[in-house]
Formats: sequence, C-alpha cells, structure tokens
Amino acid sequence: MKSIIRKWNCDVFGWIDLQVCEKVDNLNALDRMIDDQHGEDISSLVEDRYKVTEEFRKTLKLKECMLRLKSRQLWLNERDKNTRFFHKSLKTRRRRNAISAIMGRNGLVEWVDGVKEEVKHHFEEFFRENSRSRPESIDLNFKRLSEEDSRWFDRPFTEAEVKDAVWDCDGNKSLGPDGFSFAFFKNC
Repeated sequence: MKSIIRKWNCDVFGWIDLQVCEKVDNLNALDRMIDDQHGEDISSLVEDRYKVTEEFRKTLKLKECMLRLKSRQLWLNERDKNTRFFHKSLKTRRRRNAISAIMGRNGLVEWVDGVKEEVKHHFEEFFRENSRSRPESIDLNFKRLSEEDSRWFDRPFTEAEVKDAVWDCDGNKSLGPDGFSFAFFKNC
C-alpha cells in the first residue's frame, strides 16, 4: 500500500517546491512579455498571467497544507518520547534564551547576581517618571456603560453562545493541552 501511495503522491503532486519555482518563472516570463508589448493588445497575456497566478496560489496553499500535516504527524509520533533529540533541542533553546552576559554601566557583567542587578537597574531607569507635570482630566466626559449593559456583561453564558464561539474558531489551529484540536470537537 505504501508504494502505491508514494507513486500516487509523485504522479498527482510531484515536487511541490519545483512546481512553485516553475510558477514563479512563468509569472516572471509573462511579466517580461507584457513589458515587451508596447501599446499592443495584451489582454490574452494578462489573462494567462491571471491563470498562472491562481495556479501559483493554489500550489502555495497545497504546500502549506502538506507542511502543516507533516508537522502534526511528527508531533503525534514524537510528543511523549524522551528522545535525545528532544532533550538536545530543549538545551539549545534554554541556552539561546538565557542571558549569561550583559553590557552594564561599568562594562561587561557575566555573573548571575550582576546580570540581575543590571536588568533591574535598566528597567528602573526606563520606567522612572520624570518630574514633568501630568495633564489633568478636567471636564472630560467619557462614555460609560449603563447599569443594564454592565449587568448584561456579567450574566452567565448560554449554551448557544458557547456553541457559536466554538463553531467560529478555526479547526486547523494547534492542538490543545489534551491533544485535540477544535476540528475534533466540531466533528464530535
């Protein structure tokens, strides 16, 4: 079965990246042809360009869909495994996100307490309020909610509102903490 699916994939889809490059080349060639036609009838060229543009968009959408499916498949296969790759990627991310040295007031600071102190000092200076006088809000009438509107926002949700909110969500977003997407909940 696997060999049949592979053959079907090659025959129907082919190399998506190659198709995208071919479509871009076709668009560029048509643009050059349109530029070369000075004042002549170019309606057929414009129509051809429109068709190639639509094919290009469809190919890009197909590529995006395939990449999304591949990423989900990998996550489903590897999500709970404590593989060496998983731990290595975590260490790399932790190293990339860590602040191990910082240029401070007196030069480079590399020790932990010094980095904390420099970061604290930076934000204290950044958010320190200057001694400027602030404008006062005298005679400004802001719109306010009525008591009835305020109570309406505090009322409990109805089942129909919750259902509408779920149905309005895109089902192709990432999986929730339970491993299910909105598409699953919509279908079930």
